[in-house]
Amino acid sequence: MRTLLRRRVTVSAAVACVVVAVAAGTAWYLLSEERRMGSAVERVLVARTGWPITVPRATWHGRRLILRDVRVAPRPELPLDIRVRQLEIEAGIMVLVAPAGRAVSIVATSASITLPESSVSGGSSVEPLRSLLLAFLGWPGDLEIRAESGELHTPRGILAFDLAGAKQGPGLTLALTVAPRGEREPLRLSVRGAAALGRSLDLAVDVAGSPRIVAVLWPSVTPPASPVAGRVQLQIVTGGVISAYGRLSFGANGQSPTALDFTSRYDSISGELSVSRYSLR
Repeated sequence: MRTLLRRRVTVSAAVACVVVAVAAGTAWYLLSEERRMGSAVERVLVARTGWPITVPRATWHGRRLILRDVRVAPRPELPLDIRVRQLEIEAGIMVLVAPAGRAVSIVATSASITLPESSVSGGSSVEPLRSLLLAFLGWPGDLEIRAESGELHTPRGILAFDLAGAKQGPGLTLALTVAPRGEREPLRLSVRGAAALGRSLDLAVDVAGSPRIVAVLWPSVTPPASPVAGRVQLQIVTGGVISAYGRLSFGANGQSPTALDFTSRYDSISGELSVSRYSLR
């Protein structure tokens, strides 16, 4: 009886060891496959974009390509450190062959963007951003993008954001909610953009909500305590010059709002801001 029991225990232990070995081997194989695919995707992205992109792991599920722990390192022309825990891309293989009229869906989970001190204090050009957006709008395919639980890290604090956007033809639409981390009242931005004459970028921005994010981005500016609403028209031209005009109103419900109309010009390289017209009521 004892011999039979001893044999059963030995067999059970052997089976358990085999199961553990198979599970460990499978995990090791899958992890190795993810790393190899990540390396292959990384080489393609770097060759196509010229950006310092790293993709440690990637998996392919039919029409979905999932990239993990993606990083776009800062570079002189665009000093942003971008990290995404998971990037899910859904597209057919024909997008690579003939992208015109075809759609790509991208979902970024737990994205983190870090701004250096110079980007917040001023003196950095928006020219790289203009060129990047124009190249993006020139892509012949359509795109839907969503960023969930994102964070923007600045030297003065952290902003939490969610983003949903779409590119259809030559036009771009974005819906962005952003607030200092831990605060419940966000600022909502609705953006529509298009290329103008192939060189400048025209943007229309509808604004509503709390303006407290201004204190995080530009600590020297004291934002009003009341909610803000309005529309701003912007044009970004070659050389990083931004022309803007718009109307903003400040005031909580039940209060007489304060209205601001303005026309301005900002040189992002020199940091010079000129206001040619303003009206405050």
